Amino acid sequence: MAGEKGNLNTSKTSTFIKGLHKDSDPAFIQEGMWTYARNAVNNTIEGDVGAISNEASNALCATAGATIPNAFSFRYIIGAIHMFSDKWIVFTASHASAVEILPRVSEIGLFEEASCTYRPIVQDACLGFSKSHLISGAAREKEDCSWQVYWADGLNPDRYLNVGDPKTWPSLDYVWLGGGPGSTTVNFYSNGNGTNILWPGVEWNQICTDSSNTSQTEPGVWPIGHPVDGCITCISINTLNCEKIRLARLMNTPCLNLRLGEGSGSLENGSYYAVIAYTIKGEKVSDYFAASNVQPVYTLNSVQGSLQLEVEADTENFDEFQLVLVANINENTVARVIGYYSTNTRNIFIDQYKPSFESIDITLIPLMTPVFEKSDQIAQLNTYLLRVGPTSKIDFIF
Repeated sequence: MAGEKGNLNTSKTSTFIKGLHKDSDPAFIQEGMWTYARNAVNNTIEGDVGAISNEASNALCATAGATIPNAFSFRYIIGAIHMFSDKWIVFTASHASAVEILPRVSEIGLFEEASCTYRPIVQDACLGFSKSHLISGAAREKEDCSWQVYWADGLNPDRYLNVGDPKTWPSLDYVWLGGGPGSTTVNFYSNGNGTNILWPGVEWNQICTDSSNTSQTEPGVWPIGHPVDGCITCISINTLNCEKIRLARLMNTPCLNLRLGEGSGSLENGSYYAVIAYTIKGEKVSDYFAASNVQPVYTLNSVQGSLQLEVEADTENFDEFQLVLVANINENTVARVIGYYSTNTRNIFIDQYKPSFESIDITLIPLMTPVFEKSDQIAQLNTYLLRVGPTSKIDFIF
């Protein structure tokens, strides 16, 4: 019957445009009607309208979540985000029972429509996907040609995942070595020559070793009492660093200690305190943190003072920070940017405070911006990423 045109039962027309009428007496059948058809549509796969044709069928292209251990037998595709061309990022939630209870495993994979292939990218329970919380999001290409995907499910913190440059993705010939819970081969791909690789671009947990050949007991944790010595080298392990891919970054509050400098400088007599804000490529991405102690400066000649700032900043989540020095001189309070420094910097010597330094509105120093940890939905609007129904983080103090 596919693509057939012409009379059907008592119809007198060669075009079928008025629909199916099974109960009418043949005498009342009008042009464009038909009285019976199974698995049919009034168009063809070529796009012809007004013809009776078999409805197109579906074919299994790929299976997401097939590599999740059999213990997690209930698998649900809870979202997909288009990247480019035929490339999609697919999110799968897996539960150990039909009732949504722990334990559960979550998977993010790459689906390529043209070749009908699906490859897992990462499989980790820390993602916390659930069949009752669908995922929405968007993807974009970064300046280094890698692709980054952003998503929200209203249950877990909003997150992003860099899936690397398509040119560096594991070949279709590589074999996924995912195993059951506790397996040491989860998230690895094998090229068949005994070499295992992880998907590039992803923020994997790392185990570091110092120059004394002492290694961390777990990611970020050194043996108790061990002084970290010399050069540190780190290797990625096959578990996802879920905390590092949060949109609302976790960060350590810096510790600042301001004191008089041992040398001379050109600071005027007055009172000073310092604040810092974390930055990424020179752009401020955090509020100004708790101020240092207030340090008075007094010299006989008024402009010979100096200061030294001791800093303990978050070196794990940020690479740089902006230092602002607030001065109260002759009952006039001003805030100026001293500079941008690596978070590895421990001591900063301040010997000048010029009017030419960038000025900061003093009212911005104490402001606290709400931290939106999760959203109900993430959507793309032109070049903007919109977070719908954001929920701010609440701190409970007992």
